[in-house]
Amino acid sequence: MSRTCKAPSAFPLLHLVVSETVYSPAGTQHEVELAQPYGPDSIPIRSMLTRGSVQFEFPGTDLPSGNADAPGPPGASVTPFVPALLGKTRIKTTTLTDNVEVQCITPWPGYKLSHEEVNLEQGTVTVINKGVMVFIFGDNYSINNKRYSSFEMFAVQYNDVTIDALSPCYIVIFSSMLKEV
Repeated sequence: MSRTCKAPSAFPLLHLVVSETVYSPAGTQHEVELAQPYGPDSIPIRSMLTRGSVQFEFPGTDLPSGNADAPGPPGASVTPFVPALLGKTRIKTTTLTDNVEVQCITPWPGYKLSHEEVNLEQGTVTVINKGVMVFIFGDNYSINNKRYSSFEMFAVQYNDVTIDALSPCYIVIFSSMLKEV
């Protein structure tokens, strides 16, 4: 089993931290025990599968296991199995492919995380306002007229960006906001 954790990347202007972990080879298992179960409004972080496939299991429950694949155009939900995870404290994953990549998005202390998922059809042009973290899955798209052909992550900190979907794309936009007191 190999688990490679890259140093977290902090984005102070966005009040976000992104940590990447790669699991290899296929068949690698990882089990986590949460300190407390999460409710629908209390999930403090988001973990997003950005490459590969995994199986989720919930030890100690009669909930069936399920699989999740990294999004691709047109994409799948950034929060697979979240309804199943609510109220659970043990989660076991098994990698189904080599080099599974997971991005963990965490807000700054005192902030909470929100996200939006967007499917762009071919030929769609959209503007993303600054102040967000963007994950783009697609085979052919441009950002501010620079072409890309695979998954990319962008911190949109200083200027708005224009995304041109030259083929279908799936976009996940993360932002942070101050928690209400």
